[in-house]
Amino acid sequence: MLRRRRNPLPSIALLLFVASVAFGQQPVQSPNYLLSSAPSLELDVPIGAVLTPASGRNFKDGSYLDVLVLRAQAGEGVEVLVESDAFDTYLSVFDPVGSLVAANDDVWDVSSATFASQVAFEAALTGAYVVVVSGYSPNDLGAYTATRVAWEVPEPVLVDVAGPGIVRGVLVPGTTVAYRFTVDAPATLTATLRSLAFDTYVTLLVDGVVVAENDDFEDTDSQLIVDLEPGTYVVEVAGYFDDASGAFGLDLDW
Repeated sequence: MLRRRRNPLPSIALLLFVASVAFGQQPVQSPNYLLSSAPSLELDVPIGAVLTPASGRNFKDGSYLDVLVLRAQAGEGVEVLVESDAFDTYLSVFDPVGSLVAANDDVWDVSSATFASQVAFEAALTGAYVVVVSGYSPNDLGAYTATRVAWEVPEPVLVDVAGPGIVRGVLVPGTTVAYRFTVDAPATLTATLRSLAFDTYVTLLVDGVVVAENDDFEDTDSQLIVDLEPGTYVVEVAGYFDDASGAFGLDLDW
């Protein structure tokens, strides 16, 4: 059971934390007491708990929530599954500096429970990750189970591109697709990533080092405009959230 008695001062701090969570992409600073007292998600050890009217509450939509914590090393694959037969689950994960790294409402064919949410991501930082379990609707309450399992980070797909043009593909959750090309003279690259299925994220790398990246261009599209010197470059296609999936088109022009 995650429910516990709190004195008024920590309750106020928790509400402030919950209010920060509601702003989605804004980094949040988790109070130290919260991380030290939150139940810890260990590998393959399910945590059973209950959302009740005494649980924390999200200022944005009024949904009740519980906070868990997991610790991960940079580069480690992390997967979290939340299951419930009582309410429509919603799962969010924030990294050690407070940025939202993954969120999911519904996942299918991975659980026998009525409702399930799942995220899988590669930890970019070493430290404590805040896991927020809530209901999709303000009145969602009841029992749930949260489980952390090991997840192997998929190898990125690397495709060589001979020249400018549009390449099309399908993104699988938790993966990236990379396109490698070479320019023989100074040029200006315009890389436009479009998808109707997910919120896109496009990145330009040289020798594995990120030199430019973009999330928002138009709606769910992304775009980079970068001056290039002669050399070999890689453009990575990904989603803003790690569970992003679906068809995309990448227009490369230089």
